[in-house]
Amino acid sequence: MAEETTKGISYEDYRQLLHDISEWYDGIGSISMLKVLYRDHVTDVSTLDKANKMRNLLDNLHASGNLSPTDLSILYDTINITKQFGFKPKNEDLLPLFQNVKNLTVSKFTSYRQKLVKLGMRLNEEDVAMLNGSFNTLLKKYEDRWHLIRDLEHRREICEENMKAFIERLKKLKLFSAVEALLEDDELKPTASKRQKLMLKGDQDTVIKNYLLKRQKNLCCHVNRFTPATFNTLYQVDIANMFTDLELLKKNKKEGKPVKLQELLDVIKSTPACRTLIEGEGGIGKSTLLRYLAYNWANDLDKTFEGKIVFLINVRDIGKGEDIFNVILKQSNLNDFEMKTYLPKDPMLIKRFILRHDDEIVLLLDGLDELEDGNVCPISLFKKEEFEDSNVILTSRSENINEFIKESSIHVKVKGFDAKNIRKYIKKHFDYLEEPELGDSLAKELNLTKHQEVYSMCKNPMLLLSVCTMWEDKQGLPTNKADLFKEVFRSILNQFNKQEGNATKITKFSDTPIEYVHAMLMLGKCMYKSLKRNQLSINSKDLEGKEEMVQLALKLGFVYLDEPHSKTYFEQCFTASHKLMVESLVGFYISKLCQSAGLKNKCAEDLKHLLAPLDEDEWEIIRENEYLEMARTFTIEFLGADVGKFFIHWLTKDLSTYRSLMKNYLGSVKAEHQVSVEEALIDHMTKTHLKIQPHVNGICKSLMRYILAYVNHL
Repeated sequence: MAEETTKGISYEDYRQLLHDISEWYDGIGSISMLKVLYRDHVTDVSTLDKANKMRNLLDNLHASGNLSPTDLSILYDTINITKQFGFKPKNEDLLPLFQNVKNLTVSKFTSYRQKLVKLGMRLNEEDVAMLNGSFNTLLKKYEDRWHLIRDLEHRREICEENMKAFIERLKKLKLFSAVEALLEDDELKPTASKRQKLMLKGDQDTVIKNYLLKRQKNLCCHVNRFTPATFNTLYQVDIANMFTDLELLKKNKKEGKPVKLQELLDVIKSTPACRTLIEGEGGIGKSTLLRYLAYNWANDLDKTFEGKIVFLINVRDIGKGEDIFNVILKQSNLNDFEMKTYLPKDPMLIKRFILRHDDEIVLLLDGLDELEDGNVCPISLFKKEEFEDSNVILTSRSENINEFIKESSIHVKVKGFDAKNIRKYIKKHFDYLEEPELGDSLAKELNLTKHQEVYSMCKNPMLLLSVCTMWEDKQGLPTNKADLFKEVFRSILNQFNKQEGNATKITKFSDTPIEYVHAMLMLGKCMYKSLKRNQLSINSKDLEGKEEMVQLALKLGFVYLDEPHSKTYFEQCFTASHKLMVESLVGFYISKLCQSAGLKNKCAEDLKHLLAPLDEDEWEIIRENEYLEMARTFTIEFLGADVGKFFIHWLTKDLSTYRSLMKNYLGSVKAEHQVSVEEALIDHMTKTHLKIQPHVNGICKSLMRYILAYVNHL
């Protein structure tokens, strides 16, 4: 291998190799990372700033003599440092050169430069926000973690001479993972004397408990600040300031009884090994409630879990073949564990401690409904087959939870905000923005009878936040959930424009630039393929379209880069901040799919590959898949008067689909859309050869009776 890497290759093979590796790195959106890595070799800052493809940087490296057909070392080092061992050149003759790259010693990059890349890989969005606040009096709008590192390096806040001071700054901010990235391996390994000294102070279990308690409190004390699902990642709210009591119903076999949060916590505290199921619709405040509990525990603001170790876990983080222990161990940083406890870097030490002391463990599990299809269901926790003496709180939407209800100690349904707390939340929101008069005017407007549908949506905290934002922006209100999410989309796109320095503001969603619509449909189609498996993350490689459009879709603010499932997983996965965001984009895609047949303009031609017709098998999935229920609701509302174009897919040779249409969906048709829906369905039934064709007239009469009966009922 060593000989092969120094032989040299032909210029033709060399050009193709540069193309292949550039295509690979551009495909994972790594240009910002490469600018940090190549800073010592591409010394012209202007060249670095202007580069938008890896090939721009490679051409500069070639021109400066750092890269040539006879010296590919910098490419091997790049793969090694960035851990992109999945790269393979398309020319099979070159494959031997890259088969054992990970065994080569890095020679072209200094230890300092390697540490900066390692640092960038460790930072998450919360870390970037914390460093932004620590180093900048006026916050800067960093596009990503790599832009932060480049800025700090340019200002020499990070440099070899100042590294010790920078590490101390990270320690004060409790960014221990970032600290580890910048320390040498021998600095992380404890000596035998340190181990012995520590063990004299207490037994091993005490050491592990103190470590876990401190680490989890450090993690949970920051969960009060988060980006709402309907906002760009630059925006954050503070639960500590904004949390408003939710209407809770403590359920038993027959009925629900209203209960205050503190009353609920008192019951949980007094119930040994309590299993609590918190049920509610999407966006109703379940996740916020768990964050609120974790934050209060970490900051000693509530005594419910005093002295216990709390783990806040997203159920969707449970991978294939994994259980809760795997997620806990993923949350734990074994290098940090070894450095702080002077115990061996052995995950079994943590697992054994939890098994022996499960009565001291609290699991806050968020989003049972987001468990990916085929992954291990955590019902064993509720049956007390695992974590027998632990306190477990689980949130979920209302689907497929009967078994959990049977095994729960406490079953609570979150009803959202009542009228009093809607007004209280609005006041808190606008007081926080120092615009109380806007809060007063919104509360007054919502009291009018003409806004009953909007008012009912305001029981949902996430939707109420969006209503507040819409009122703040243009003192207007939506008519339904689809209109509200169009405003959410518009808000996210305007925040992206602002971030990019684009002064053009989208004042109406219908005026959204076609390239943004294209990008949203690209996301919606890819999310549809994932959502039908109850998977919320998407792989960037699954997005269909030109590379520049893919990059735009990923940058708009609808999704964020997710942590890799494992150290050996090199593909980039992106996740929306809430299931409702996924479902709304899928509904947007399906609605445009239904409308695309009638479009004859250039827009339709540009989007043709995204809106290719689906076969009947795929429409059956859209009609019947349990995970697409909310997406179907969004589709219906996005289509409005055109909803008949969606409903025609229920008119098949199978009469049961027609009955499903009558039972589940026709009731949602608005009075002003009745005629257009009737015409669309009748037209479809008369033009297609269906089993129900002889009964068309009777069906149409029953259709009208059904719609009229529903409208009269209202």
